Amino acid sequence: MTDVLAKVRRRTRRLWNYRRIERALKGKRGLEIGGPSAIFSPTTPNGFIPPVYAIAASVDNCNFATSTTWSHGEAGRTFRYLPDREPGMQYIHDATELASIADGTYDFLLASHILEHVANPLRALREFHRVLKPKGHVLVAVPNRVHTFDHRRPLTAFAHLEADLAAGTDESDMTHLEEILALHDLEKDKPAGTPEEFRKRCLVNRETRCMHHHVFDLALLDRSLRHAGFHPLYGTDVWEIHVLILARRA
Repeated sequence: MTDVLAKVRRRTRRLWNYRRIERALKGKRGLEIGGPSAIFSPTTPNGFIPPVYAIAASVDNCNFATSTTWSHGEAGRTFRYLPDREPGMQYIHDATELASIADGTYDFLLASHILEHVANPLRALREFHRVLKPKGHVLVAVPNRVHTFDHRRPLTAFAHLEADLAAGTDESDMTHLEEILALHDLEKDKPAGTPEEFRKRCLVNRETRCMHHHVFDLALLDRSLRHAGFHPLYGTDVWEIHVLILARRA
């Protein structure tokens, strides 16, 4: 009986948080960093995140280049997040410098598996904060290291993220290269190829952005968001390969 009650409580809590995200984003104008992402699509229901692309009024996107390992799109109104929607605006900027986007432009911001690829994540979060309206929301997902190829790597210390912010660390940074080459589990990352192929890819990371500079858990992501001026509302680290937080611009 205790197990049944625990399952009911988990399901109820999951549904309540699903509705909380839905209320925060439904009918609103959003910006995604590094999209499109399957977890926001109505074609991949998961029970933890509502189909953001379908419930939002509109979604724009920002990538660091017109062609990346994950997507392709020229600047302009070219971001196709759903086949039956007008394309959103595609910006070409680093996540740490959303230069052409004015303060307080968007109601919400999405970032799925982006922060770990950014050499200076606290600076990126400050930019996310800047382009959101007062009380706007951010929905951030990062890898759950326990279930991914980062499981051998140590968590990044918050002091290290602060040092990157203070130093103005940019995407040419190779501080973590040796750790990554030694501890990245290629058995869980077949597309990365052989150790030598993986090494070559890492050496051109400024162009590819495939490398995970940092390793997050729920506590580190929460602290990073608070440092940037966000108030976390809901977080989970038990959903498959994701750590997820919904936060409001404080």
